[in-house]
Amino acid sequence: MVLNAVLLYLLAVADAALSGYRAVAGTNPRIKKRAFHQQAIARALLWGHVVIVLNVLGIMLLLWLFPNLLQDLIRSAQHCLEVYLLYALLTVLALLGFTMPSRDVRSISIVLILGPFTLLRAPVAVCGVLWALWHVPRAEVLLVCGMAIVPMLLLETFLWRRYKTSY
Repeated sequence: MVLNAVLLYLLAVADAALSGYRAVAGTNPRIKKRAFHQQAIARALLWGHVVIVLNVLGIMLLLWLFPNLLQDLIRSAQHCLEVYLLYALLTVLALLGFTMPSRDVRSISIVLILGPFTLLRAPVAVCGVLWALWHVPRAEVLLVCGMAIVPMLLLETFLWRRYKTSY
């Protein structure tokens, strides 16, 4: 139970950080962009934690209203993780391409792997929810999953609009 919650938290934090990076990628003409990207990632982590806290409060409210929901949420979290951890593992393997000394290998890992994986982010999130609902068909599970993935998927757009108007 705790491991599922910790893994979902870590995935949400990693997703927020990557959303922050993607939101500002290509928006700054400076040559040295490290500080700019670090600031964007820090801001995304802050907003990601706001989303996480709101989700936890929503789950606590649902558990107060439906005390028998806990076991179903634990089972649904496990099924979501079956989808999300596979996607995360493949993403981490793709990020290993950045550790290679060859610029060609780094470029290929971006173009051939991370680019398409970014496009697959929303469908993978929905597949995780559908997989959980297949195994635990409850409206409350759909509500909790929706409360979790919709704001996380919109976070990048929210951050991008903020940078678009501020730069």
